[in-house]
Amino acid sequence: MSNRNYKAMGDRKLLACYHDLDGQPAEDRDVITSLAIQRGLIERPEMTEFKPRTKPAIRVRAGHPSEGLSPYGRSIPVKPMLAFDLSTRVNKATGENRIVTVPEGGDWMIEPKYDGIRLMVHMTEQGIRVYGGRNGSDHTGNQPKIEHVLAQLPVDTVLDGELVHGAGKHLDMSNGAQMYVVFDVLRLNGTDVRSLPFRERRQLLEEMNNLEYFDGENVQMTPQLPCRQEVYEELVRLGWEGGMAKNMAAPYRSGKRSRDLLKLKPQWTDEAVVIGYEMGKGESNQTKVGALNIRMLETGAETSVGFGCEVGEVFEHVGKICEIAHFGLFADTGKPRHPGFVRWRPDRDPA
Repeated sequence: MSNRNYKAMGDRKLLACYHDLDGQPAEDRDVITSLAIQRGLIERPEMTEFKPRTKPAIRVRAGHPSEGLSPYGRSIPVKPMLAFDLSTRVNKATGENRIVTVPEGGDWMIEPKYDGIRLMVHMTEQGIRVYGGRNGSDHTGNQPKIEHVLAQLPVDTVLDGELVHGAGKHLDMSNGAQMYVVFDVLRLNGTDVRSLPFRERRQLLEEMNNLEYFDGENVQMTPQLPCRQEVYEELVRLGWEGGMAKNMAAPYRSGKRSRDLLKLKPQWTDEAVVIGYEMGKGESNQTKVGALNIRMLETGAETSVGFGCEVGEVFEHVGKICEIAHFGLFADTGKPRHPGFVRWRPDRDPA
C-alpha cells in the first residue's frame, strides 16, 4: 500500500481519488472504494448484474463491502466458515457410538459429509486461484481438469467446496479421478454475498449450475436433502461420513465456528501430529513399522495408532498431521477410544 493516508483526507479529495480510481495505485483502490462507501459518498446499487462471458445474466442482491476480498479481482485468501461438531458434543461425555439427533424442520437442510480437502476457488483477473480453506496453502495448478471447468467463472467470483476422490469417501491426492464439490458461493462477479441467507446463496449456485458452470464429472454441486433423522441415517448406511446440517436463514461467517453449520457423524474424527513410531509385533512384522506415536492437537494426549510401512519410509511422516477416527475421548486422560488412522491432512500445518 502507498504512504497516502486516505482516512485523513477530506470528502472532496477522497471522492476525487475515487473518480480517478484507475490512476491510483492498484493496492489502494479497494481502500478508497471502501472509505467512500462508509462515508456515503457513493452508493452500491441494490441489484448487480452477474454477466458471464457467454451466458445469460443472473440477478444478485448486493451485499456489503468485503474485508477479505478485493473488488478488483486480486486473490486475498478468505477463511472458511467452520462447522460446530454436534456429534462430538453429544457423544464424548459417554464414549458411546450412537447416531446423533439431527435438527428437523424449520430452515434446516442436510448435505452429504465428504471426506476430502476444503478448497476455496477464486476466479481473478489474472486467472484461477485455488487455495486451502484451513491454512490458505496454494493448490493452483494441481488439478488442471477441475480448473479448466472453473475457468469460465466470471471475474472475482469465489466458491467454497471440497476436493474429493470419486464419491468422496476416500481422498487420494496423488492419482485417480478427482472432483471438486461446490457447496457455497462467497462472491459473485465482484459482489460479496456472504451477508445473504444461505437459501439465497444456494439459489445463486443452482442458477450457476443450470447455466452449466459446474459441468461434467470433475465439478459438481452438492445435493441437498430434507433435514430429517431417517435421511441422515440413510446417508450413514450408504457409507458417507455423515451429514452437514445447514441453517438456510444464516449468513456465511468467515473464520467463525457456527451452530448454523453442524457436522453430524456417527464416529468422531480428530487431528494429531506424528511424534514417533513403534515396530510391529510378531515374527513376520518385527522388521516393519506397526504403529505411529501421535499427540492429539486438541487435548495434547499422546497415544499410538496402527499404521504399516517400511522403517525407511516412516521418517518422512514424523511431524505431519493425520486424521484419526475414534469412539470418544477418555475424560481423565483425553486419549481417544479405539483410534484408527484415517488419512493424512496436507491442508493442515504441523502444530
